[in-house]
Amino acid sequence: MESINLLESAWYLSIGQMQQVRHPTMTLIGDWNSLKELSEEDTDLKVLIKQVDKYNSAIPGICDELRSAGEMPAHKADILLSTVHKAKGMQWPVVKLAEDFPEEFLYFSKKERRYVVKKAEVFCLYVALTRAEDKLYANSTLSRIKHWKELID
Repeated sequence: MESINLLESAWYLSIGQMQQVRHPTMTLIGDWNSLKELSEEDTDLKVLIKQVDKYNSAIPGICDELRSAGEMPAHKADILLSTVHKAKGMQWPVVKLAEDFPEEFLYFSKKERRYVVKKAEVFCLYVALTRAEDKLYANSTLSRIKHWKELID
């Protein structure tokens, strides 16, 4: 439920309806521009902003549907949604990666005059990939790895 409240609060924050913001993190951040600034350093907040931008005014309805679907212990669930950070140390027979990974795992360093790997992002992807015991359904991020490798070679 915390994730649902976070998403819904972020959406209300984006439209300036502070009286509807209920998640403590969003209340503490206080406004949409501050959230955007913080997202530059926080992958989870960056993903949250992408979700708000993508689903926009559909978010309250989506959150209501998720709440009414109920929540159960992970060991009883047919499908489990998780962030990479919460999945550390866990494994499942089948894992499907979402399309919410960063778009680039490299940046061009003018100082070094070469492409540099964003190590934290790569480690995050590694954790996601290694959660699958038997079957992994990849996302579009993995299709770009060959291109990135060519840039750093």
